[in-house]
Amino acid sequence: MPPKRNQLLSLYGRVGAYVQHERHDPRITSQIARDTFAASFLTGHGCTLCPTVDLDTNLPDGERQRRADMLRRGHYARMAVARAQKKAVTSRSGDGLAEGHGHVRSAG
Repeated sequence: MPPKRNQLLSLYGRVGAYVQHERHDPRITSQIARDTFAASFLTGHGCTLCPTVDLDTNLPDGERQRRADMLRRGHYARMAVARAQKKAVTSRSGDGLAEGHGHVRSAG
């Protein structure tokens, strides 16, 4: 059975990514995105996990940097909590995945 169109496009994309990384250092090609992400914490941050925060631009640079660092750390901490909650729900869902891999669930 031939691959579906989306599978084929995914494979083409993977080949393209390997070619790009073969020719260019990924740290250089993603530098603009990483700089933009880091700067988003200096002006404030908001995503689906975090409350929207606007940092006061009148704050001294050192204080803005400290607050931006705390926003960034809070963002990653929220991501870790969300991942742990999802993992806990998945492991309790009774979908049979654990049993299918040779693990036995306790009755308690």
